[in-house]
Amino acid sequence: MGEQRGQVSRVVTFLGIPQKPRQGQKAQNGHVRVTYRLYSPDGKPTDRVCKTSWIAVALTKFFRPREIHILATKEAWEAKLEGANRRNGEALVSELELLGVRVERVEIKTGISSTELWDQFGKMKSSLRGATDGGIVLDITHGLRSQPFFAGAVLTFVSMVDRDRPDIRVVYGAYDLIRTLELDHAPVLELTPFVELLDWTRDLVLFLESGRLGNLVERTVRLGERVRTQWAKAGQEGEPPRLEELGKTIGAFARDLQTIRTGALLLGKRKGNSVQVKPSSTQELLQAVERARRDAERYIPPLADVLDRIEAMARPLVFDRDHLGGADGHEVLAALVDLYLSMGRYVEAITTLREARISAYASPAAARPGLPGFDAGERDYTEKVLWPKAEEQKFNSISQLRNDINHAGYRRSSCDSDGLIDNIHKKSDEYSAWTPPEIPHADRILVNITNHPSDQWPEEQLRAALELTGRIVDIDFPRVGPDWSLRRIEDEAGKIIQKLPPGTTHALVQGEFTLTMELVRRLQKRGIRCLAATTERRVERRPDGREVRDFEFVRFRDYPKLA
Repeated sequence: MGEQRGQVSRVVTFLGIPQKPRQGQKAQNGHVRVTYRLYSPDGKPTDRVCKTSWIAVALTKFFRPREIHILATKEAWEAKLEGANRRNGEALVSELELLGVRVERVEIKTGISSTELWDQFGKMKSSLRGATDGGIVLDITHGLRSQPFFAGAVLTFVSMVDRDRPDIRVVYGAYDLIRTLELDHAPVLELTPFVELLDWTRDLVLFLESGRLGNLVERTVRLGERVRTQWAKAGQEGEPPRLEELGKTIGAFARDLQTIRTGALLLGKRKGNSVQVKPSSTQELLQAVERARRDAERYIPPLADVLDRIEAMARPLVFDRDHLGGADGHEVLAALVDLYLSMGRYVEAITTLREARISAYASPAAARPGLPGFDAGERDYTEKVLWPKAEEQKFNSISQLRNDINHAGYRRSSCDSDGLIDNIHKKSDEYSAWTPPEIPHADRILVNITNHPSDQWPEEQLRAALELTGRIVDIDFPRVGPDWSLRRIEDEAGKIIQKLPPGTTHALVQGEFTLTMELVRRLQKRGIRCLAATTERRVERRPDGREVRDFEFVRFRDYPKLA
């Protein structure tokens, strides 16, 4: 693991007071000599072995750092070695200098008072900083009393505060395992995976509480790759671990959350430029969580607790419809607003809330953002005509609140931050308790003012029309004589307008040009959305030389604003 991470710049270690030899042990130069063997992160012994009186010497030979920081109390440094006319620290420095490593002594206090403890904290912090040209190995073998705890606390602090923190590994010389496991050596255990888990958990909590990623994706992918390598080395059978997939899906979910990609979060994602749709980022995240559970139980048990939190966050956003209109989308959009509020993301919350209120009155075509079949013109019509007409005062208050926060306080009517947050919460509560229309477009009518009866429309055109309104009413487009005056065109348009049934919201208008323009102008003035059917001509040449022309419906297109 060390060689894969690159060259070690510094070893940080503690110096303990020399122990007296136990029965049957021999001391050399006043120290018990121990055979240390470096172990890999998965608990396997490596071929790195060193017999020495100080683990600092073994670590220097194992990792070949450019420098070593020795944290020691005055008592440990000046302790006299039995049978030798030297002091503990002096003897260690002599050994290390023979290995060509630069030695820096860091004197720390015993840690009895709070002042001494903070002194320890500060000096440990300095030793874990500044090695920008390589990694650091932190050895906690001889940490006394609170020192290992402090080392972990300092490591956590540096990890959270320093953006350019060096790569830090943690090792421990398990001298006691010689007797416990009847070994001929003391294993030097790699504790770095637990440090990585700490870093990973911190980033994950940041994501759960704020929706921000930090280094979560990179850490999760790296964690997954390490577990997969461990699985491969162990010769396991069956499906390999897939934790790295969890990192990638968390990243996709978080980016959609941060950028308010509501369709991608709740409905699905377009596959490139095709009309195919893949699962939403919420669905993909939950699938990855479920796959990761098996790996977590086997390789990283604490991860299971975190997976429960991810699932609890994402589960309310699961949605099995293809649009967010009406009552269908109300519950899931309310859950999304609540999630944004719980993360303190007030801009996203009020923006989503405003769009949710619009979607309550939207037809399916206007309520599938970012997906095939989304009708931007229909969304614009719903927002500017149908929603204000239905919501009246609520329309203005929600829009003003959204504008207030989006304009960063550059409004005369803006309130302070507390008032703004309170108002957003109130609007969210109102929306959650509100009962939206079951089928918002069921009572709307599209009038077909053409010479093509709707019962003869192709299936694609009929389906597109019924996504906009609940039913279609045919009104024949009259035959317009070439000698008709403009006055007669206007009169004919008036007669057609009188035939409109109550509830008309859309009109398909195609026929003679001047009458079409007059109809569109009058219909738009009434707030009716005017459409034309676009088609693609296909020509088939028969063997006998004849040409057969067919017109395939593509979509409805809005008329330019004439009113």
